[in-house]
Order: sequence, then structure tokens, then C-alpha cells
Amino acid sequence: MRYSLFALLTPFALFALVGCVADASEPASDAQEIIGGQLARDYPEAVLVDSDRGACSGTVIAPRVVLTAGHCVTSATRWTVTAPYAGGQRARSTKAWTKYTGAGVINPRAIDVAALTLDSPIELDVYPTIATEMARPNTKVRNVGRVRNGVVSNTALFIGREVTLERGVLYGYPNSYVADQVAENGDSGGPVYEKRPGTRKIVAVNSGGANGIEVLGRVDLVASDIARILREAEPEPRSTGQQRNAGP
Repeated sequence: MRYSLFALLTPFALFALVGCVADASEPASDAQEIIGGQLARDYPEAVLVDSDRGACSGTVIAPRVVLTAGHCVTSATRWTVTAPYAGGQRARSTKAWTKYTGAGVINPRAIDVAALTLDSPIELDVYPTIATEMARPNTKVRNVGRVRNGVVSNTALFIGREVTLERGVLYGYPNSYVADQVAENGDSGGPVYEKRPGTRKIVAVNSGGANGIEVLGRVDLVASDIARILREAEPEPRSTGQQRNAGP
């Protein structure tokens, strides 16, 4: 990390500046992608999450389960999920789970992770894995989200440059990681992949950020809850959790 988080802004200020956006519109054709990023065509599990309260990002982790941010679900009641790189498959949801608490996106001590149960499946060949323990020191990751040059896309997602995780507890975010900022407003809920050959593992979701620093909600802290949701949504054995290829 190049800067001290405390030297930039307080935890509450950080979370107040990033989250879901009120509405989505198409970016200009000459706009830049997610900070330092490119189209995420190789990530069919990455999805657009649109609710009755705003736009977020997410990941299909099983045919009927989508991972996203907690603050993306706490004030909404229905969601539409679209997988632009999986044939444009679309599904709806009215059922969400999260342990996140707080008004909007201003709770630095909450676990900002959520899961949506879909009314109909989004079918992929394989699905990504979810971290079950804290990432090792200096783990390299890449973020995926739906923002291009500050404008939310209705049709595309983007993957950012590689960044290095630090423990959020050192900066007042005990249930998160922090890193140099790649995600933008509207990328909330998008997957954060461990950069390791042979894996497709999600270690966190985009949560918040400002002034060059981003906060990422740790999925390992709710891995057992996510496993239960997967069992309830998919009682028959599926390919969920299989590794896809060389990874992000």
C-alpha cells in the first residue's frame, strides 16, 4: 500500500463514498474501463446485479446462488441478475441473506457480504470456489465490476489490474481487506479473485473505497453460511466449487 488509510479519511467517510448506484446508464464508447482494467469476457460467472434500490455487481457461485455485497441487499426487496458473458442469461430473486448491518454503506465493522437465491438457474460449465480461510500476507488479487470511467454499464463487466491485499483490521476494518483502489462506485459486490495459477478462488467482494484506497469484504468469515445456502438452493450435487482453468 502506498498510503496510510488513517492519513486519508476515517472508516465512515470511506464507506459513505462508495456503494450501489441509484441507476445505470451506458458508458461513452471512448471511456476508460474499471481503473486499470479490461473487459471481463473470460469470467462468465461475473454478473450485473440490479435491484429496486440500485446497481451492484456479483458472481454466480452455483446455478441458483449469487454472491454480492451486504449493503447491496439490505434496503432492497427484489433483484435481477444478468450474466453478459454466459450467453446473457438472466434470473430474478426476492430472497437475500446477509449478516451486514448498518445504514447504507457506513458500517466498517460489519461483514459486507451477501448471497442471493435465484428463482431460476444460471447455468455455467463450472463455478468458482470461495475462500474458507484468511488470505496469506501480500496475496495478489484482481477485482471485477461493472463500472467504466465512473459510469455504470448495463451490458458489461471489467477486471482491474493486480493489487495486493492488506489486513483491514490494521485500518479499522476488522472484517475486511484493504488494497490500492481499483473498484469504483457501482462495483460493489463484484468478485475479488486470488491471483494464483490453477485456481478461480474468490477471497472477497468489493465493498467501498475512496482517495486511492478500497475496502473488500472477506468471504471466508461467512464461508459456512454460504455453504449452507448452497446446500439449500442446490440439494443435488452440482459442479459448484470446481476450478475452471488457470485462474485470473
